[in-house]
Amino acid sequence: MQFHTLTEALEKNRSSERFVGFIEAQEQEKIVTFESLYQRALGLLYVLQKRNLRFVVAKNKQILGEQSDPRKATYSNDPAEALVDRIPNQDSDVLFAVRFTCPEFTALCPITGQPDFAHFVIDYVPGEWLLESKGLKLYLSSYRNIGIFHEACTLMIGKRLVDEVKPTWLRISGYWYPRGGMPIDIWFQTGEVPQGVFIPDPDVASYRGRG
Repeated sequence: MQFHTLTEALEKNRSSERFVGFIEAQEQEKIVTFESLYQRALGLLYVLQKRNLRFVVAKNKQILGEQSDPRKATYSNDPAEALVDRIPNQDSDVLFAVRFTCPEFTALCPITGQPDFAHFVIDYVPGEWLLESKGLKLYLSSYRNIGIFHEACTLMIGKRLVDEVKPTWLRISGYWYPRGGMPIDIWFQTGEVPQGVFIPDPDVASYRGRG
């Protein structure tokens, strides 16, 4: 039998005559009943609530505090290995839009190895998760030494964010600076904008030369 949470497991087994062993202080093993362990768990929850610690419910799991995702983003030279941090959306019952702007994105041309620069605008309507801004910065920085075409890079970022935070809707607008006198603009969008949500224009001027 599988349980989604520890409290669920204890609740189902509290009347059981079976015993459970655990390591207490000074590495001493202690044998207690499920009922005793259940009461201990309730006592711990009571103490935490008295200290005004909040609980966040996400995907049927009761999670302590604000940090529902145990992963911690650190800088990586490989986008495939870089983590994208997320935090619970405490207003998941409300449709609203979030915008991130990255005006100095850097990658490398896969042909020449020269740096390419882009201005990214990321708009999304959150579901159960929010993008954590520091983790997003570190993830985008992981492309600095990666040779990748503009189109593949823009789509790779958009798809990765969709996979990580499961947004209700997302759009990434990639405005690449000219290389060889020709700028490239790329858009990736997951579908129609949810009704009733205001999504402003990216407000990035189209490229103009001296004309």
